[in-house]
Amino acid sequence: MNRAAEWSIRVLSVEPERLHFPHARQDTLGYRLKLKHSPKIELLCYDHIQVATGTAGTSSWAAFTAIVMEINPESMLLFTAPMYQEQLKEAHKIKRIFSPLHSIQGAEQFIAYYGYFPPFHYDEIIDVGWEAENEGSSEEKSLTIAIKPSLVEEAAKNIIFRFQGVHEENLSSVEDPNTIFQLEFTYQEEAIRVVIDSQEGFGGQFLCRSVHVGWEC
Repeated sequence: MNRAAEWSIRVLSVEPERLHFPHARQDTLGYRLKLKHSPKIELLCYDHIQVATGTAGTSSWAAFTAIVMEINPESMLLFTAPMYQEQLKEAHKIKRIFSPLHSIQGAEQFIAYYGYFPPFHYDEIIDVGWEAENEGSSEEKSLTIAIKPSLVEEAAKNIIFRFQGVHEENLSSVEDPNTIFQLEFTYQEEAIRVVIDSQEGFGGQFLCRSVHVGWEC
């Protein structure tokens, strides 16, 4: 898979379509784009993409993110903010930002539980741990964070992320509490860039070799 591939498209129509996510109090809106494009768009469901609209170099140009909920040869169902509905009609290019199913081990169980791979909005990081991957080496290390989910039933277990091959980190100190706006994942050459967008406490960014996620045992 070409991780950072992009495709030119022509949007024929945009229609709102209801999306139901497990554990959500009410349905939300997605947008089905009927497309004309070449070559074949090789995206996976739940990929995060960047959508470019308007004319580059003018005030009409914009770029925003969306999640692919369904894709077939003639249409694509996207989950994005309602403010972008009109701009989707002028979309001319899409680019893969990140593919959870391809690049996060264990992502399948979270997609089944949440309906997509969540951004962990306003969740709390309750534990942070570092570990050397190779004894005597300061360059190879792993980072583990435990997240307490905020938008599911109280009985839900904590979420454990393990990032291996962490380098070029720029992270703030652990405090109490450590609340995040979201986790962002993108590709940077052969590495994965992780941004912990922090509201308060621990946050920042780093590169890593691989990502694993699971429920706390």
